[in-house]
Amino acid sequence: MVLVVLAGCFETPPPTWLLEDPEILALRVEVIEDGPLSTDLAPIPADRVRTEALPGDVLRLRALVAGAGGEVPAEEVDIAWFACMGGACLTELWDARRRQPCGVPLDIGQGCAIGRGPDAELVMPPVVASGFGLSSSSTLTIGAVMGSRGLSTDECLERLQQQPFPPLSGCSLFEQWVASGPLWKIVELLGDGVPDPGEPAPELRLLPPNFNPELERFTVFVADARDRTIAARDGDHVAVHAGDRVRVRLDYDPRDTQEYLLGFEGEIAVTGDVLQAEFFADAAFSTDTESFQASDELTWTVPDDAPVVTIAFVVRDSQRGVGWGTLAFDVEGAAP
Repeated sequence: MVLVVLAGCFETPPPTWLLEDPEILALRVEVIEDGPLSTDLAPIPADRVRTEALPGDVLRLRALVAGAGGEVPAEEVDIAWFACMGGACLTELWDARRRQPCGVPLDIGQGCAIGRGPDAELVMPPVVASGFGLSSSSTLTIGAVMGSRGLSTDECLERLQQQPFPPLSGCSLFEQWVASGPLWKIVELLGDGVPDPGEPAPELRLLPPNFNPELERFTVFVADARDRTIAARDGDHVAVHAGDRVRVRLDYDPRDTQEYLLGFEGEIAVTGDVLQAEFFADAAFSTDTESFQASDELTWTVPDDAPVVTIAFVVRDSQRGVGWGTLAFDVEGAAP
């Protein structure tokens, strides 16, 4: 009985997908300029952007930032970008050397500051062999810091430079590794640095490097008096009524379910990919869908206390390719 009474004293925490203040929801790496080692790669579709990178490639780093009201305009985003090799970037900012501007090429021995703004650019540094065998992931890590909940980005940086850290609840922090590849090219570059890499089969060279998936199309099923089916695109507005049951299907482009190379115990093989979707919303609603899953659908009930519900969807592949899209639902019958 005592346990029941105590449990009743605590409020139910908000769902992890509910957006109240601006947050960094995803980072995306885009190869925007081929380096000297990328001239013999198999082509990718013209409307896609490569994410697997080789030394010398120029990378653009982009972030999805959203809060109440949906995606935050780029001119309002202030992110401090960092790079480091071999681990977490942001927990080492107490070391002043890791806050120095990045050079070209990036110094593998320490981290550095890439710059400030909604996005950033960086030249991919050399890759190094792992003592654990072949891996399609380089040790390059990108860190992003942004102020939120009343804190500025500068105030968050000041806190990250202290030991122990003061509270960081007003800071949005994100880190992500950068994938290097394709794997057959890494094997060529590392040579003796990889244990028994073997010789990649010629057909593996014809496999395109991994590119970012794109989330452009949705199908929205609205269970109302007309049982509507709506074809929607990224950024569209959809009219719904409070209390409607809505099912959103993410219509993946089949090209984005790519094949990629996997290295294990000295062998290189081709394996298929699985896209995973995650959603975030700026209003609470009833749903049985988990926020992060392999499903391509979200089923939810339109609330009656929000005139507009904006939902951001993030899709990821297993090689750190990332894409995103948003839909806004205009709610008729919502309380003012």
